[in-house]
Amino acid sequence: MGLAEDTKKLAEDILASYNLRVKEISKLEKDTQSMLKEFQGEQKDTAAELKETFKQAEADRLKAEADRIKVFGSMKNEIQAEQEKRNKEVADLLKVLNTEREKMSASWQKLNAAMAKRRSGKPTVEAEVKVSPVEEAIEELKEDEASPEELEEKVLEFIERHPEGVKAGDMEEPLGVPRMRLGLVAKGLLKKGKVRREGNIYFPL
Repeated sequence: MGLAEDTKKLAEDILASYNLRVKEISKLEKDTQSMLKEFQGEQKDTAAELKETFKQAEADRLKAEADRIKVFGSMKNEIQAEQEKRNKEVADLLKVLNTEREKMSASWQKLNAAMAKRRSGKPTVEAEVKVSPVEEAIEELKEDEASPEELEEKVLEFIERHPEGVKAGDMEEPLGVPRMRLGLVAKGLLKKGKVRREGNIYFPL
């Protein structure tokens, strides 16, 4: 084979190799572009998924916050209602206590008026009655007090006439004896087994 023939073959080999490389580079370029396009698509999908996830998370957060506010409002209303109820109960109790205090004051003034009338031996006008000391009124009442046995019998008879039960205070006005003393007598009857008690109410046996 001559030099010319070798040169021609070498040129053909170089051209074939060049064409092959160009073809491979072209294929590589297409594969690269395809890969980039696929990557961009995946990136776009990922971004869309993240956006949706953040959107749902924000919606969940807002809902949870709304639920907390609702629960707090309900608790606040319950606390306010309970406070109003307690305020009313306290006001009613104070009203009852004030009424009782006024009744006790009126009864005490009436007692003092009666004692003053008894001491003077003549009628007196209620407006002019002077309140006597507690000790003096008690000493004067002792003169008219029934004996312990008589008082115990009276209390027992009173309780027996009221099967529905009575308190010591219920007997104060009918028997004309202070409720404290009546309470002591009733407790004595209870110890003797002549009456029974539920709370502060006495019942006949």
